[in-house]
Amino acid sequence: MRITHRAVGWLTALLITAAALAATPATSASAKVTDGATFNDPLVKSKQYAISKRIRSLIDKTPGKTKKSGGAVIRVAMYVYSSTEQATVDALVRAAKRGVTVRLLLDSNNTLEPGWTHYADYFRALERKHRTFRVSFCPVGRGCIGNVHPDSNNHNKFFLFSRTSGSKRVVVQSSANLNKTNAVSYWNNAVVLVNRGLYNDYLAYFNDLWKQRPSADYGRVASSGNAKAWHFPMAAGDPVAETLARDVRCTGNTKVGTKGRTIVRVAMKDFYRLEVAQALWRLADYGCLVDVAYDEPATFQPYLGQSEAVVATLRRPLTKPGGKIRLFLAGPSTKANPKRRLIHSKYLLIEGHFGGKKNTKVVFTGSHNFSYGSLRDNDETLLRVRSAKIHDQFRGNFKRMLSTL
Repeated sequence: MRITHRAVGWLTALLITAAALAATPATSASAKVTDGATFNDPLVKSKQYAISKRIRSLIDKTPGKTKKSGGAVIRVAMYVYSSTEQATVDALVRAAKRGVTVRLLLDSNNTLEPGWTHYADYFRALERKHRTFRVSFCPVGRGCIGNVHPDSNNHNKFFLFSRTSGSKRVVVQSSANLNKTNAVSYWNNAVVLVNRGLYNDYLAYFNDLWKQRPSADYGRVASSGNAKAWHFPMAAGDPVAETLARDVRCTGNTKVGTKGRTIVRVAMKDFYRLEVAQALWRLADYGCLVDVAYDEPATFQPYLGQSEAVVATLRRPLTKPGGKIRLFLAGPSTKANPKRRLIHSKYLLIEGHFGGKKNTKVVFTGSHNFSYGSLRDNDETLLRVRSAKIHDQFRGNFKRMLSTL
């Protein structure tokens, strides 16, 4: 078969066009978003930025404005940003350029406080340059809502997509800040959910954060499908300790757990709340199997004393047979253990008897540490998800972390 110069030119143009399309971020989805968890691995270079890459993929697949429809909306609430995560901000700017409305909410830490104002200037310049890009900073000395303590802050880490990758109302809840340290030095987690009711709840919370009306007792709680969210600060109560005491039973399982016993796993950056430690100890005393991986505590008060009380409680001898508590201390790498890394993840896994149902798998995660600041002072989110698939993804991550400690 004879190929003409015209055919060669046409084929060349086609190949160039195809290559250009492959290099351009997709604004229409090839596959819809599915619920699931993502984790970084600070010890594997190709997986260090797994969470950021997942988020950037969703940003790049968020559709812009067309003749037939308006652009989608991306909302971000984040504690810390640094230029080492420039790629994520670049993705948000690309989205704004194609007509996506971008709303970025940041804490005053690393933006308005002395020594960091260049970041605030940078984002304000983006706001002036791109009509659909807007940024807001929480006031110095408080969160956007939380204002009880001078160290109150917006500790949230979530992304909301009105539309992305062919799906509507997508929530991404992460434990990771937007900086290099959270990728290469810490363990972190994120969960993606397509859930209309949950999205609407997070949206209402985001709007309240944006309004910056202070409250010592915000305490928003909402449920939708397999998910439930608590938004802080709360002036009273402890949903983690209360849930462990009320909803977890230690025996009777036939398909999950170990020999019918419920397994409780904790991976936590800051573990300072004595009430949560007491609830975990009681579960072990009733026969549950409890594993707690926690990060090295702060070396100053009151956090050091709070951590010592938590550890002492978890190490108390059990009074009944069958249950067990194991503690795993994470922290910076050492000569004895160069693979050791800090835990920045924040999750609680329950595999067994929960909420009156046996053989249940549940995940609690979010920006919420087991600290009093997360409970009473900060803008935070705690998310519960009932899902065997997502639980097992977290369980795999937990086992991976333990293998390095």
